[in-house]
Amino acid sequence: MTNADLKKMVEEKILELLVLCNDRYDRDFPFPEMNYTLTGRCAGRARTPRENLTMHHPRTALGLIKINLDIMRNNLDAYLARTVRHELAHLIDHYLYGRTKPHGRNWKAVMYALGDRNPTVCHNYNMDNVKVRRLKKSYIYACDCMEHSITIIRHRRALAGTQTYVCKTCRKDITFTGRMG
Repeated sequence: MTNADLKKMVEEKILELLVLCNDRYDRDFPFPEMNYTLTGRCAGRARTPRENLTMHHPRTALGLIKINLDIMRNNLDAYLARTVRHELAHLIDHYLYGRTKPHGRNWKAVMYALGDRNPTVCHNYNMDNVKVRRLKKSYIYACDCMEHSITIIRHRRALAGTQTYVCKTCRKDITFTGRMG
């Protein structure tokens, strides 16, 4: 199945779900922007519009949905039934209620309105043949009670002074030992 076929299936599913939402909420929701370049372990992502939306201002944009075609290809039926609905529900939730808890009661209500009676947050899709970048280096940090292994991303944040990390056990700051794992 080609990427164009997969994209068409996603857009048809979104149109079907928007019809449900339009009927349920008595509105005409705009079609979201689409992006099909998502990679890694994330199946989908919803990005709400950047402008400050309140209940009293007209809403013209629904937002952006990012789709991971590699995961979709391996899990086609489940992906169309769950992930597309999940990400659209985030945008509808934001459109209706503004900024809310990402998987809170409003999002769950939208999922219910879209036909999902048991909404879940995480997926358990087959990840075979999905390219996932692995961070190979780890940096050894220590606190009063143990050593901690952290990734290069966290290590760089700690060195830059933009982030500090605390041990969950002893509640002390962890510091770099000078060793790599």
